[in-house]
Amino acid sequence: MPHARRRHPFRSFDRRRPACKAGAIRSVVAESLLVKHQLLVLNRGRTRAPNLRFADRIIAGLCTLLMRPARILPAAIVLKPSTLFHLHHVL
Repeated sequence: MPHARRRHPFRSFDRRRPACKAGAIRSVVAESLLVKHQLLVLNRGRTRAPNLRFADRIIAGLCTLLMRPARILPAAIVLKPSTLFHLHHVL
């Protein structure tokens, strides 16, 4: 009787289907980019609320378009969640 091959618990051996979906990867990358960009905005050295440039708004808006809506609130570190939702709506 041949031995049954044991599957590794963390690997997906089904080659027809990837282990994770492309949308999930895109969402995680967008969230990471948004958080890093917010930290760059925060480190500009202002004592009050930072002034957002046009490029800051475009980057934040595009990132929110690629993210799952449930992850927008936890990703709002520097920018208010209402600002992120507004940028998402405008784009």
